Amino acid sequence: MSLNNAELMNTLSCTLGNAGYPCGENPINIVSLSLATAGLALLMVFWLVKKLKSYDRGTPEMNKLSEQIQSGARAFLVTEYKYLSMFVFLVFAVLVIIYSLDPPTGKQFGGSGDRVDVLGLVLAF
Repeated sequence: MSLNNAELMNTLSCTLGNAGYPCGENPINIVSLSLATAGLALLMVFWLVKKLKSYDRGTPEMNKLSEQIQSGARAFLVTEYKYLSMFVFLVFAVLVIIYSLDPPTGKQFGGSGDRVDVLGLVLAF
């Protein structure tokens, strides 16, 4: 069975209803469906975690290897966050220096002409 153009357009008209929402749904229904789906996903995660924790951890050799991997991963993350925090602080310091040398005026940003203070820059981070 083939559809002519009018039937095809009538079939596809459900895709964009009022205000651009699919099938003319209102935003409340769309958000409710999204939240319900997210809730079901969280329930599935909790169920899977419970099921996974019910299994035996394995042999003593596997447990020892697992603890070594956890220890190495923790050491890696501590080192990574140390370097990342230094990098973020360095970028912050450079931006404060650049801002202090040439502060923006209201004309550049379409504001009232008042100078943006350093506290605003700090709070932006």
